[in-house]
Amino acid sequence: YLESIKPPFGEPIDGATKRATLELFERMLKLLHPFMPFLTEEVWHWTSERNGHEDDLCVASWPERAEYDKGILADIDMAKEVVTAIRNIRNDNARGWLVADLAPEAIQPPATPTETSDGPGHPLAAWLCNLGLVGVAVGVGWLLQLLLRQLTGWIGGGVATVGQALPVFPLAILGSLLVRWLLQRSGRSQWASAPIQSEVSTLAADLLIASATAGLNLQLLQANWLPISLLAGAGLAWNLLISLWLAPKLLPKDWFERALVEFGQATGVAASGLLLLRMADPEDHSDALPAFSLKQLLLQPLLSGGVITVVAPLAVAGWGLPLWTLVCAAVMLLAAGAGLWIAQLPELEEAR
Repeated sequence: YLESIKPPFGEPIDGATKRATLELFERMLKLLHPFMPFLTEEVWHWTSERNGHEDDLCVASWPERAEYDKGILADIDMAKEVVTAIRNIRNDNARGWLVADLAPEAIQPPATPTETSDGPGHPLAAWLCNLGLVGVAVGVGWLLQLLLRQLTGWIGGGVATVGQALPVFPLAILGSLLVRWLLQRSGRSQWASAPIQSEVSTLAADLLIASATAGLNLQLLQANWLPISLLAGAGLAWNLLISLWLAPKLLPKDWFERALVEFGQATGVAASGLLLLRMADPEDHSDALPAFSLKQLLLQPLLSGGVITVVAPLAVAGWGLPLWTLVCAAVMLLAAGAGLWIAQLPELEEAR
């Protein structure tokens, strides 16, 4: 209400608006008086000239209930939402959380599967097509896994152990690249729907979490709750430090969105990071998703269930935990130092 009646800068408010505002304010004081008697009584005597105790608020007549226009209330609610959104945008822009120089015409809603004339028109057909593409990618990964196990079995030793324990999903990434390349070569890229694939990834993450939770050994968790809690707390604090302190120094553009998706993956799975990114950047205005996808292509076969994840228990058993921890710390410091050095390059400073 105050925002709507506020006069232009440097100009006084008109008399009619001032009288209407005082009348509204006095009604509010009457409603508040049973709950805040002393404060409202004091303010009541500040608003207008009163004639002694007969004009006290405690003896004033109660406001009468009258009919009201629901349409006006709806308009006011909409105005409040607009003002709140504008203020949020200003605050986020001041913090550097928004993409700069974004033209309004560039903001378009994401295409749904039914909006592509060359792709599957019916929603069910679009879902079946995308699920089939996922199945083909996983099937290629499974075939690669069989081939890798056969090759590492011939070599033997620790290599064979790693090959037998390597899961299929890092290799399924190679299958997805092959499927994407075939779609582009055949001119059918529109068959792969980004919204549907996002829903599939979210569902896969939910199933993964549910199956992992169902297989937990509760007695083992109860016996080791203290070290597990300490590790979880330390990991969360470390990821927050990296996301809020180191990310602005390393990532020259869209640092918040890129740090958010990495935070989600580090504290959960890749689908968790993509879900957080979708909440912060639903229209994909930033470059966080392409950067994350390229990083995943290089990182997934190594970490997050890849080769290094499989090798880690073997290294701990063979080298001991202190030596393996020092190796990991050295790699981390080397990567952080390289990132800080690269971030200082002139071309990245200009992009920042």
